[in-house]
Amino acid sequence: MKLKNVFKKIYLLLIFFLVTGFHSSGQTYVESTFLYPQEYNKKGDLSIENKLIEKILAAARYAKKTKEKDVNLYLSFFRYEARKGLLNALLNAQESGVNLNIIFGDKNKNMIQVVRKKLANKKRVRFITCNQGCLGTNINHNKFLLINKGVSLKGEFQNHIVAVTSYNFDNRQPHNFNDMSIVYNNSELYHNFVAYWELLWLAKKKDRKIKVTEEQMSIISSQYQVHYSPRKKSDPVIKLLKNIDCSDQTGVIHIAHSRWDRGRRDILKKLRKMQKRGCSVHIIANSTDNLLEDDETLINVHLKESVHNKFILIDAVVNGERQKVSLIGSHNLTANSLYYNDDTLLVLKDRQLYESYLNYWEYLLKAPIIDKSKLKPSR
Repeated sequence: MKLKNVFKKIYLLLIFFLVTGFHSSGQTYVESTFLYPQEYNKKGDLSIENKLIEKILAAARYAKKTKEKDVNLYLSFFRYEARKGLLNALLNAQESGVNLNIIFGDKNKNMIQVVRKKLANKKRVRFITCNQGCLGTNINHNKFLLINKGVSLKGEFQNHIVAVTSYNFDNRQPHNFNDMSIVYNNSELYHNFVAYWELLWLAKKKDRKIKVTEEQMSIISSQYQVHYSPRKKSDPVIKLLKNIDCSDQTGVIHIAHSRWDRGRRDILKKLRKMQKRGCSVHIIANSTDNLLEDDETLINVHLKESVHNKFILIDAVVNGERQKVSLIGSHNLTANSLYYNDDTLLVLKDRQLYESYLNYWEYLLKAPIIDKSKLKPSR
């Protein structure tokens, strides 16, 4: 028994400290996808969903063709409703030889039972649900997909992909504004995400009886940062904002977020101070958030009901250097996302990614309000 506990401790140490020794293979490339639901029919915009399914099927074809035994897929998503395309793609991948590692956090027990019945007892499948969070105590709010090999891009196979999104696999999301970014050929980032997935798995199996420090929940490199939740105290968004110098009067911050509650009021206070010091702050938020409705000091606030995005764009002097930074993922600006959810915030320094998100932000600003009462949920 003692030896078993020693192995578990070594396993955790390997996850969080040795994993950063991996390096990128090939040229790292970032691809973004955005939803434009008002331009589609009553089924909404399925672009993100279809892109994720496309990547899963590509890994399936690769595994079937090469017969390689180490094609791995890791998935963690909050919601799952009757999305037959995703389920069929996962079944195809399993039958083709892909090793599936799946976490869902949905409270829709009927739909989850369908997935469990079809997948959970098959070979090469690890499947769990974390309705009240795996490591956290509220919900598993993550929305990411990881594949280690076999995914094609521009006619060539790519390794180590990390897809993060604001999109849930439910029937309402195709009718909301959402975003997704896929990072290709970054082994370090991929293995960091795998380590986090393994931590969620272990936490569920151990009923959260594992110890993780605040430092272990953040991975920082020269080109990216990953901040996982739940956290005990530190707010990575506040930390990043504190490193911005507004004195040259040219810094610009664009935000599009679906949830912002009073538990993260400090972010709003910090943005007010930054605006007074010379930074320009522009916010698009979901109109159901009353925290911003009553705010009169940030004049550039635009409220839209259908926004489900979760991104922050920074074009400013950060740590003494002019940078264009994108904060993306599943992380809401809420106390739950920070302290109680299983959640992910990815910070990328990539000019092209920043520009694509900025163009989308400007599109959101002009987009009409969607009357979702007239829409039938897609199946």
